[in-house]
Amino acid sequence: MSGTSSDNIGISVITWFNDRGGNGTANGTNNWASGQITLFSGLNVLTVMAEDLAGNVGRSSLTVNYITTDNTGPNLSITNFSDGQIVTTNLITVLGMASDANRGDNGISSVEINGLRASGDTANGSGIANWSCPIILNQGSNNITVVARDNSPNLNSSQQSITINYTSSISPIDLFWQYKANMPIARRSSAIAVYNNQIYVIGGDYRISHYSSFTHSSNISVL
Repeated sequence: MSGTSSDNIGISVITWFNDRGGNGTANGTNNWASGQITLFSGLNVLTVMAEDLAGNVGRSSLTVNYITTDNTGPNLSITNFSDGQIVTTNLITVLGMASDANRGDNGISSVEINGLRASGDTANGSGIANWSCPIILNQGSNNITVVARDNSPNLNSSQQSITINYTSSISPIDLFWQYKANMPIARRSSAIAVYNNQIYVIGGDYRISHYSSFTHSSNISVL
């Protein structure tokens, strides 16, 4: 900033401060210049004070609206479902988080799931929006698309999509592929699963007598 000041007995000093932070002493008196002033995103009220030789102070203020350029979408994640997951209920609640922290710090204005507005989908500054949204699934494959927008003038968006498979009952093979990492390995390179009090052997040898609670062949199916 720069400007002029005058007084009948003379000016002793010109100082300035920013209500968002920062202050200093200007160079010169009747014709003065502040030097560089750091502005913060949003409104900054800059006040200049002139003190005369008798200690009287006059002041003048102006407001500067500093708009930063934010072209980056917010961080977005789905926290309770993964891509390709199988569910056995047609009503689910999708949960997740969205934040503009370190990506403009403009907050979150909205989160939509398949075009539906989520609950808890707003946040200020670098805060986190912990959002949720109930979704009714159709039998078979369902695409879930989440779009989060920040609160910048550009309303930058980020998107994440997953597929959730709804079936009213899970077949043993689907159950195996979904949870295979947690299953024990049967003999001769086969894999086993227990579902509805039934042992399923997928490939290899079905002699799994170490499951003592299953003592007759009607409990064993080879796939």
